[in-house]
Amino acid sequence: MHKKKRTDLKYRYGVYANTEKYGLILVPIFGLYYKSANKKFEANLNLPIIGDINYKTGKKTWVGMRFDGLGTTYTLSNQSYSANGAYVSKTSNELVSYLRFRLSKSIYLNTKVGYAVSRNYKVFDVDDKIDLALSSFYFGDKRTQLNERFKDGAIFKMELFYRLHFD
Repeated sequence: MHKKKRTDLKYRYGVYANTEKYGLILVPIFGLYYKSANKKFEANLNLPIIGDINYKTGKKTWVGMRFDGLGTTYTLSNQSYSANGAYVSKTSNELVSYLRFRLSKSIYLNTKVGYAVSRNYKVFDVDDKIDLALSSFYFGDKRTQLNERFKDGAIFKMELFYRLHFD
């Protein structure tokens, strides 16, 4: 759901719901979109999942900060953790600063430097479930982690992406 206050200011709220390998996850989302009158500053927040704030420094360049806090799960194949099968639960809160370059009308390059906090790639038996996940709170979590914890650490990324423009 969203509420448009002005053309340059919108509020959003909703719920992200998904079934992961461990069970149901519900995440309340509170969002804000704002673009300054001179179109140089932009904030696009959907917290606690994603947040992006940037400033246009030139005709084809931006500087910004981005937060990415969405986790997911994957089935592991060819694994030796469990005879029943296993899955990995990935959570990593990543905060990066970036430089964005527009290479063409729709193609952009992001160069990112930052840090991952609470980085976890936990492996569990396929039958290990929880009752409910509400954002980052896990209820009825009696799972046994089958691997060692990953350490938090630095992030260096280069991303090439395509953005649709509707003029």
